[in-house]
Amino acid sequence: MTTTPQKRRPSTGMPSPMARRGNGGASSAVGRGAPSAPTPSGAGLANEGDQYAPLPAVGVAGELPEDERIDVAEIADLVDGRWAELRRSARASMGDEALHRIEGLTKDEHRERVLTQLALLRDTGIAHRGFPTYVGGEDRPGGYLAAFEEVLVGDPSLQIKAGVQFGLFASAIHQLGNREHHDK
Repeated sequence: MTTTPQKRRPSTGMPSPMARRGNGGASSAVGRGAPSAPTPSGAGLANEGDQYAPLPAVGVAGELPEDERIDVAEIADLVDGRWAELRRSARASMGDEALHRIEGLTKDEHRERVLTQLALLRDTGIAHRGFPTYVGGEDRPGGYLAAFEEVLVGDPSLQIKAGVQFGLFASAIHQLGNREHHDK
């Protein structure tokens, strides 16, 4: 088997990331005693036979000062964003094992289960969030989308089915239909 020579990046005058991190062996100053992370086929490593790149030293000796601690709740609020409450509510709903995927089902059994799960998901109220109040919704499409993202936690197939039924089909009626269509 022949191999094609790989093109090298032009030199920037800066040492390569591998030169800055050491050669990956036990003599490396950075990462001495630290765990290593696997890299694909040892590509790009200083020693061609190496399959692991050194990671920075792990752990901190002693306790961090109180003013250097991370407020996990505050980070979660930032990550969850504007719809944090609805995301958390959806995650709690997805904690119901009836909404979880079961491995090993046949295709037909899984399809039947997802259809049953769709009715359960409808009953959580997630699907109603994006529709106008005059049809029983909450008129919060952003809240629907935020909660919809969390459905993936339970069963990815359920998220796809819900996206088709509530996101595509029902939204098409809502956006393209008139009041008569909405009332049906």
